[in-house]
Amino acid sequence: MAWNVQGAKKHQISDEIRVINQTHRPDILFLLETMVSEQTTMKLIAKLGFEHYDFVSPQNHSGGIWVLWNNANIHANVLLKENRAIHMLVMDLAIQKLSVISGIYAPAQIGQKDPFWQHLAELNAVIDSPWCLIGDFNELEDLSEKRGGSSLSLHHCRRLPQFLRAIHGSSILVQGRSFTWKKRSHGHLIYERLDRAIGRHDWLRMYPDAFVTSGPFTCSDHSYVYLQTFAPPPATKRPPFRFQPN
Repeated sequence: MAWNVQGAKKHQISDEIRVINQTHRPDILFLLETMVSEQTTMKLIAKLGFEHYDFVSPQNHSGGIWVLWNNANIHANVLLKENRAIHMLVMDLAIQKLSVISGIYAPAQIGQKDPFWQHLAELNAVIDSPWCLIGDFNELEDLSEKRGGSSLSLHHCRRLPQFLRAIHGSSILVQGRSFTWKKRSHGHLIYERLDRAIGRHDWLRMYPDAFVTSGPFTCSDHSYVYLQTFAPPPATKRPPFRFQPN
């Protein structure tokens, strides 16, 4: 699971994570754009109910990534921390297989975009385990991923498709609402799908039933994205109620 918490207050983050834990019980949770100091980070994380954590501190009062995880269903370790990513090596205990899970916070500034995506593509050559990326990519895959506001050209949707082709990957199937970010501009709401999960084809072969759902918009202008690696069990129909009079 990944969630960009930009704009949320510290007590709101804590409250929302408690709800997320009760509802979904994620094995790994990435929090993006935390924008709090290292000292505050450690105090907050200690109260959130996860066994393990690590973080990247914000730069110049912006950014920041937390990763929190429990080892009930997985064994996880941090492979690499960068300003805009934390890469985890994860053993899935149910299937006894390793993969790399990367929590991503991509830049929104135009001048930083191409170097970031180039670096991420270069990592593809050295990650030899199945690879999944989840987070805020600040990019659209196609024009259908925006609703409202001014029209975009296909040029605005080039970086993410280029990256997917370079790594032989795909955006993971979304069930339900696909838009994960919203803002109001000139009295109109704009929705975009900025947050997603991406699987390289080796990871998708390991988890062919994986899918993503989006949470509600609460205290942030982003909703969280929740990645499940297995299909939910089919709903069981309750037998109809029957009343037999005497």
